[in-house]
Amino acid sequence: VLIIIGFGLSKGAGDAGGGQERGRRAGTENLLGIISFGLRCETLVSREFLMWTSESAELRKSFIANLKAAIPECVIHAEKSENQLANTVNFHIEIDSKIMSGDSLLMNLDLAGFDVSSGSACASGVGRKSHVLIAMGWSGDVALNSVRVSFGWNATSEDLAAFVGALAE
Repeated sequence: VLIIIGFGLSKGAGDAGGGQERGRRAGTENLLGIISFGLRCETLVSREFLMWTSESAELRKSFIANLKAAIPECVIHAEKSENQLANTVNFHIEIDSKIMSGDSLLMNLDLAGFDVSSGSACASGVGRKSHVLIAMGWSGDVALNSVRVSFGWNATSEDLAAFVGALAE
């Protein structure tokens, strides 16, 4: 931890506790925590992680194809973008120019055993339009009624097919 304080500036302690560095730091750094964090970061960019990302991207492509085949009214957000998470799909369903309620979709999927969110990650659970989707050019109605699906390292094509089946009902 490096603390730099310019002339005329004052900085209180970051944490309560000991008096290291004239009362600005609470105690001894968690060296084992720092090393563990560094080792974990190395693991995340390892061959294993890159393989998972590649597999997830293929699973995502298949999921989108199945979703659109089962529900032609499904509109995938950022489908053509190259800069997207390999394991996340955000979409809304529009039938006859009317956008289906994201809350209704979430409740039905929850009853079917699937945990999904509405909007974007930074706006889920707050009941307001996703500023991210609005910044991407989507309407307020879309930003309020979108569904975000993220799948983990253990997701299978069967899991995603079951999701599509539940959504299509």
